[in-house]
Amino acid sequence: MIVPKEGINNYSEVQAYADSVLQEPYILKEKATVAVINASGKAATGIAVQTKLKELGYNVTSLTEATAVATQTTLTPNSSKPFTAYFLQKRFSATVLKTASTGSDLTLTIGSKYVIK
Repeated sequence: MIVPKEGINNYSEVQAYADSVLQEPYILKEKATVAVINASGKAATGIAVQTKLKELGYNVTSLTEATAVATQTTLTPNSSKPFTAYFLQKRFSATVLKTASTGSDLTLTIGSKYVIK
Protein backbone atom coordinates (compact mmCIF):
# COMPACT_ATOMS: atom_id res chain seq x y z
CA MET A 1 0.00 0.00 0.00
CA ILE A 2 1.29 3.46 -0.89
CA VAL A 3 0.73 6.17 1.73
CA PRO A 4 1.33 9.91 1.12
CA LYS A 5 4.42 11.30 2.86
CA GLU A 6 2.20 13.75 4.80
CA GLY A 7 0.08 10.90 6.21
CA ILE A 8 -2.97 8.83 5.38
CA ASN A 9 -5.58 10.76 3.37
CA ASN A 10 -3.38 13.87 3.17
CA TYR A 11 -2.84 14.38 -0.54
CA SER A 12 -1.99 18.09 -0.33
CA GLU A 13 1.54 17.58 -1.70
CA VAL A 14 0.25 15.48 -4.61
CA GLN A 15 -2.48 18.03 -5.35
CA ALA A 16 0.00 20.93 -5.29
CA TYR A 17 2.25 19.07 -7.72
CA ALA A 18 -0.66 18.29 -10.05
CA ASP A 19 -1.79 21.94 -9.93
CA SER A 20 1.69 23.14 -10.88
CA VAL A 21 2.04 20.69 -13.79
CA LEU A 22 -1.53 20.77 -15.12
CA GLN A 23 -2.12 24.51 -15.28
CA GLU A 24 -5.17 25.96 -17.06
CA PRO A 25 -4.03 26.92 -20.60
CA TYR A 26 -6.38 29.92 -20.84
CA ILE A 27 -4.83 31.46 -17.73
CA LEU A 28 -1.35 30.98 -19.15
CA LYS A 29 -2.42 32.43 -22.52
CA GLU A 30 -4.02 35.58 -21.06
CA LYS A 31 -1.03 36.31 -18.81
CA ALA A 32 -3.25 38.45 -16.59
CA THR A 33 -1.65 40.19 -13.63
CA VAL A 34 -3.40 39.64 -10.31
CA ALA A 35 -3.11 41.84 -7.24
CA VAL A 36 -4.16 40.13 -4.00
CA ILE A 37 -5.46 42.21 -1.11
CA ASN A 38 -5.74 40.28 2.14
CA ALA A 39 -8.75 41.64 4.04
CA SER A 40 -9.30 38.41 5.99
CA GLY A 41 -7.65 39.66 9.17
CA LYS A 42 -5.14 36.77 9.11
CA ALA A 43 -1.69 37.36 7.59
CA ALA A 44 -1.19 33.67 6.82
CA THR A 45 -4.31 33.64 4.64
CA GLY A 46 -2.85 36.13 2.16
CA ILE A 47 0.38 34.19 1.85
CA ALA A 48 -1.49 30.89 1.40
CA VAL A 49 -3.70 32.38 -1.32
CA GLN A 50 -0.73 33.91 -3.13
CA THR A 51 1.13 30.57 -3.04
CA LYS A 52 -1.91 28.64 -4.30
CA LEU A 53 -2.52 31.10 -7.14
CA LYS A 54 1.09 30.85 -8.28
CA GLU A 55 0.87 27.04 -8.19
CA LEU A 56 -2.19 27.28 -10.44
CA GLY A 57 -0.32 29.44 -12.98
CA TYR A 58 -1.65 32.89 -12.06
CA ASN A 59 0.71 35.88 -12.36
CA VAL A 60 0.42 37.37 -8.86
CA THR A 61 2.14 40.75 -8.94
CA SER A 62 1.43 41.96 -5.41
CA LEU A 63 0.10 40.95 -2.02
CA THR A 64 -0.97 43.69 0.35
CA GLU A 65 -2.69 43.71 3.72
CA ALA A 66 -5.94 45.68 3.90
CA THR A 67 -6.38 48.22 6.67
CA ALA A 68 -9.85 46.86 7.49
CA VAL A 69 -11.32 43.36 7.60
CA ALA A 70 -13.93 42.47 4.97
CA THR A 71 -16.20 39.45 5.24
CA GLN A 72 -16.80 38.96 1.52
CA THR A 73 -14.23 37.96 -1.10
CA THR A 74 -14.42 40.19 -4.17
CA LEU A 75 -12.90 40.26 -7.65
CA THR A 76 -12.39 43.50 -9.54
CA PRO A 77 -11.53 43.14 -13.24
CA ASN A 78 -9.49 46.15 -14.33
CA SER A 79 -9.04 44.97 -17.94
CA SER A 80 -10.46 42.43 -20.34
CA LYS A 81 -9.13 39.06 -19.17
CA PRO A 82 -12.37 37.05 -19.21
CA PHE A 83 -11.01 33.54 -18.64
CA THR A 84 -8.78 34.48 -15.73
CA ALA A 85 -11.62 36.49 -14.18
CA TYR A 86 -14.03 33.58 -14.62
CA PHE A 87 -11.71 31.01 -13.02
CA LEU A 88 -10.85 33.29 -10.08
CA GLN A 89 -14.52 34.09 -9.48
CA LYS A 90 -15.41 30.39 -9.46
CA ARG A 91 -12.44 29.26 -7.35
CA PHE A 92 -13.04 31.84 -4.64
CA SER A 93 -16.84 32.25 -4.87
CA ALA A 94 -16.04 35.94 -5.26
CA THR A 95 -18.50 38.73 -5.90
CA VAL A 96 -17.48 40.62 -9.04
CA LEU A 97 -17.21 44.40 -8.62
CA LYS A 98 -17.15 46.90 -11.46
CA THR A 99 -14.86 49.59 -10.04
CA ALA A 100 -11.17 49.46 -10.96
CA SER A 101 -8.95 49.41 -7.90
CA THR A 102 -5.30 48.72 -8.83
CA GLY A 103 -2.90 48.80 -11.77
CA SER A 104 -3.18 45.01 -12.20
CA ASP A 105 -5.51 43.30 -14.67
CA LEU A 106 -7.51 41.83 -11.77
CA THR A 107 -7.73 42.54 -8.06
CA LEU A 108 -8.73 39.73 -5.70
CA THR A 109 -9.69 40.91 -2.22
CA ILE A 110 -9.78 38.02 0.25
CA GLY A 111 -12.48 38.34 2.90
CA SER A 112 -12.65 36.61 6.26
CA LYS A 113 -15.14 34.05 4.91
CA TYR A 114 -13.19 33.16 1.77
CA VAL A 115 -13.54 29.70 0.24
CA ILE A 116 -11.25 28.33 -2.45
CA LYS A 117 -12.63 25.60 -4.69
